[in-house]
Amino acid sequence: MAMTERSRSILFQRLSSLTHDDEAVGEMMSYFPARDVEEPATKEFVRAEIHAATTRFIVWTISTNTAILGLFVALTRGG
Repeated sequence: MAMTERSRSILFQRLSSLTHDDEAVGEMMSYFPARDVEEPATKEFVRAEIHAATTRFIVWTISTNTAILGLFVALTRGG
């Protein structure tokens, strides 16, 4: 659940007064979503992203290797 701006402000002020370190408090607050669109990633989302990235990498690798092989065959037959 996202925090309201009011709640974030109050927490930031109180924690800053306790620690006297605004940077550390700001870093800690960055782990709490400010809006619904900033909710932490779920395991399913991360898995889907990893799967998509892996698929893109495999397709890129196969395409690159095919192009290099084609170039090699063209050079060996032509020269």
